[in-house]
Amino acid sequence: MKKPNLLTEWLLRRWRALPSALRKALIVYIAVRLTASVAGIIGFSMIPSNPIAATESYSKPQYDRAYEAAFGMWERSDALWYIHIARDGYGKTGGSSAFFPLYPLLIRAAHRLFFLHWLAAALLISNIALVWALYYIYLIAEKEFGSDVAERSIWYQALYPGSIFLLAPYPEPLFLCLAAGAFHAAQNRKWWCAGLCGFLISMTRNTGVLIIIPLLMEFLRARRKDRSIPLAQGLWLLLTPLGILAVMLYWKFLNGDALAFVHAQSGWNRSFTAPWITMWEGLKQGFTSPVQYPWGVYIFELLVILALTALAVLAVRLLPLSLNLYTWLMILPAWCYPYSGNYFLSNIRFLSILFPIFITVALLTGKREIDMALRPILAALYGIAAALYVTSQNMF
Repeated sequence: MKKPNLLTEWLLRRWRALPSALRKALIVYIAVRLTASVAGIIGFSMIPSNPIAATESYSKPQYDRAYEAAFGMWERSDALWYIHIARDGYGKTGGSSAFFPLYPLLIRAAHRLFFLHWLAAALLISNIALVWALYYIYLIAEKEFGSDVAERSIWYQALYPGSIFLLAPYPEPLFLCLAAGAFHAAQNRKWWCAGLCGFLISMTRNTGVLIIIPLLMEFLRARRKDRSIPLAQGLWLLLTPLGILAVMLYWKFLNGDALAFVHAQSGWNRSFTAPWITMWEGLKQGFTSPVQYPWGVYIFELLVILALTALAVLAVRLLPLSLNLYTWLMILPAWCYPYSGNYFLSNIRFLSILFPIFITVALLTGKREIDMALRPILAALYGIAAALYVTSQNMF
């Protein structure tokens, strides 16, 4: 008689002991992690890669073949900047001030605590953050709309083409984790936790401080339902702007310019533009550019942005006000500071944090046939995005 495998039994017990929402988040994560890795390897081996630009004092190292396939192909574009800042710190001048500090700080902490290579440390932070982001999104959707909608929501979030950046060394998975964590805390009236998440998120990306507005709306929504909640509890949410204030004080001390992260945008060819002009120019670029590289990337970006915009409009009738505010407060800055020459550059990445959009998709795909038809389409687009990213095809 075959003896039971004690290790397998122990692992199964530990798996069953996890909360159901976390198990579902892990299943989704494992599925997209494998999909992205396979698509990335195929793309990297078949499509000629563009050169990978170096940062101020950091170039992508030459890894051996196995490490490149497992990790190195994810070190592209702005990922080099975050690793550079984690390793070398900020320069007093130059483009590094455009990148917010929390993600590089966590990379450095993981590097020192676990003796990891810089890239491995960055990927560890991003991938752990993605798992917890999916977990919190599930809980948010489940509380508002039930478990079926919640499960579809995390699949759509994970299969969104721009979510390829949530597996790469970028701050978006950390931002998404903190944003979803803040809303989940607010749903459960843990205002101190929502405020703490707000503080951290405003140190993660320059738009993070805006989350205070939807969180305040969520607080007012809770008080309308339960007048016993003290108004003083809402003061915890004021921790949010303290995060960006800390960033400003750091830059004031380092080089005398508290708004260095704002002034650095011009060095990245980004300047204020009315959002309707961004949309119009992006449409023209997609439909009038010559049918040659990088026209295909422009069309890919344009179609994704149009779909997200349509869903954001539909969400107004389906989601609570706080989630709609979050969506539009994240969309508008991306449109107000476009990249000169490619109006939707990085928008696919910037908008990967719009988890309310994917809850909206889940609400619209209640019929199993629609859901089953949509997932393969998203998986195909996700694979295309992975191949474009790892070969540096104008995907930042």
